[in-house]
Order: sequence, then structure tokens, then C-alpha cells
Amino acid sequence: SRDQAAMEVYKDLISGTEYFSNAKPIKPVSDGKEEEKIDGLCYVETTKQAADGGAVDIGCGNEFGGAGEDEGADDSVETKLDQLLAFPDIQEDPIPFASFKQFRDDYFKPYMKALQKVKKDKGHFETKEDQKAFQTRMQGIMGWVKANFSSIDFYQANEPTTTNDEGKEVFNSLVFAHWAEGATTPHFCYIMDGYEMVKY
Repeated sequence: SRDQAAMEVYKDLISGTEYFSNAKPIKPVSDGKEEEKIDGLCYVETTKQAADGGAVDIGCGNEFGGAGEDEGADDSVETKLDQLLAFPDIQEDPIPFASFKQFRDDYFKPYMKALQKVKKDKGHFETKEDQKAFQTRMQGIMGWVKANFSSIDFYQANEPTTTNDEGKEVFNSLVFAHWAEGATTPHFCYIMDGYEMVKY
């Protein structure tokens, strides 16, 4: 149907910035140990592309057996992650959080508070249980970030803060670029509570 063919774009609830879409499969993030899903956290895979949008041969080969370790890759081509090319409002340089504590105190807690208010204002919480479930999801995501902090790059929108009703600046959503062991590109992970889906 036409609805099934529609592009679904996910916009930041606070700023309206476009962060990702269903052009690639959106999959649940697991903890990597018990393979339990982290409720409310999903990811899309990324690939390297030439800065002009073309595909890049990273030297892995396309046939069984692949190319040799040093064969095929073209180091002269400027590359970017395809998700950054597709969504240019996301900064290309990650935020250098010095520690998990800095991430938690300077970003996550203020963001969670701001997001909770926006979701409440938009009527996303029909009951107190809905709000508690949101808080539980956010705490679980924070625990996942703590466990994987050294393997995550943090990306934000080009205009990373917005002013709330109290005149204070609050961060918009971050992208958690998680590098699995041995990966050549990261998974871009998103807090699903922080977005609204729009069909085009």
C-alpha cells in the first residue's frame, strides 16, 4: 500500500531536527551479554561513503574469502558515515565527554527532565504508570551507556541546545555511535522516546 511505501522520518521531539529514518532497518539494541533488549533503545547500521555520496570499498572484498587485508581500500577518498550524510543537521564531530559522570550530569539528567516535560505536554503520558515506564526505560538506557561508555561516540544536532520555558538551555537528543568489537563502522543508537515519527 501507499502507507507501507512511505518514508518514515524520526524528528527530535524537542527541536524538530531530523535524526534518522526507516530507509534502513531499525533494530532493538541488546545488552551484548544475555542478549536482552534494552527497552526504548534502537539502532541502524552505518556504512562508509565518499563525501560526495558514493559508496566506498573498505577493502573487505565482495566474494567469499574476500580481499587481502590491505587490498581494495582507497585511502585517498574522503569518507563519512552515511547516516551523517543523510542527516546533515547532525554534527560530524562527536562530543568529547571526559567521563560517564560528565555525560550523566551534564547531559543525560537535564535531557531526561526536559524530554519528560515535552512528552507530558504532548499528552504522551496517559497515566502515571506511563511516566514511570518512561523513567524506567531511561534508567535502563543510562545503564547501557555506562557499561559501553568507552565504545561510544556521542553525536548531536548542529544546534545542540534549545531554551525551555524556564529560560534554561537543554540538550536535544544525542546519537550513541556504538563500536562493537572489531567493527569497521558503528551502530547509530537512538532513544526512541526522544523522537516523533513523520511520514512523507
